[in-house]
Amino acid sequence: MVLAEVYYQLSGADWSKDAISSVLKGVADKFGVKLGKIAHPIRNAIAIGQDSPDLSSTIFLTGKVESLSRIKSAQSMLGIGN
Repeated sequence: MVLAEVYYQLSGADWSKDAISSVLKGVADKFGVKLGKIAHPIRNAIAIGQDSPDLSSTIFLTGKVESLSRIKSAQSMLGIGN
């Protein structure tokens, strides 16, 4: 699923806004959708349902460990595992 793929891709990515943006666009392409379709669940996981600025900036500023932890928690809450 999308969250699992984002988690996998981000865990191996360089931690920069450009790399994060590239991962998000790549995941959207992989699933054949526009970035907006995958941004909402990722934003909910990272920003804990709050409005936030640009998604790649939000992920970057949240930090790699915390961002991955929040994505993993969201996956668990949704029952979708890894």
